[in-house]
Amino acid sequence: MFIHRVFKVGVVEMKTISILIPTRNLEIQTPLISFIPHEILISTISGITKARVNLVERSSGELLIMIDDDVTVADHLWIDATHLQRGSFMMSVGRNHPITRFLVIHKDDYLKVGGFDLAFQNGEDYDFYLRAIKIGLKPILLDKEIYHKDHPRHFTLRVSWDAGKLRARHPEILKAKWFVKLNPLIFIIQIVSLIYYRMCPVAYPKESEH
Repeated sequence: MFIHRVFKVGVVEMKTISILIPTRNLEIQTPLISFIPHEILISTISGITKARVNLVERSSGELLIMIDDDVTVADHLWIDATHLQRGSFMMSVGRNHPITRFLVIHKDDYLKVGGFDLAFQNGEDYDFYLRAIKIGLKPILLDKEIYHKDHPRHFTLRVSWDAGKLRARHPEILKAKWFVKLNPLIFIIQIVSLIYYRMCPVAYPKESEH
């Protein structure tokens, strides 16, 4: 089921904006930018990566603002977002690395990166960030301006497997001290995943054409 609410406010000769919210909560309070034309799209598809990909495919704005349903941002960021230049993107930081609680990027830049990779059910946001900077996009990382209540993270088999896959694709983030913190079972899963995907790499997403 999808909820698609479109708000067109005023007549402003500026870039159009798509605010994209992946959620399972149909009663969320959606943000509204009163000074620029924009649309708000909500996806309730199961699986965060699938939901994000679906939202971008349905979007019509030149600028994409993706925000989780349990996140609030400092007011000035909405204004800063509308002034974002092509070739740059804004992304929140969580758990000591970039994470897509809040992402602002021009749609054509998003498509150049290849979008979120459906091969990842976890870590798709960090993978997107690493691929973005590899093609020359400039990141603007946000920390204190993002307000989010952290939820306990449970390292399931899927999370651990995807973590190994991520490090196989991006060996520059592979650090021995990180593995030391893991319990033995998770350590084994990630090592097996890492070795497997080093031998059988997952192809990078091609530049999207949506």
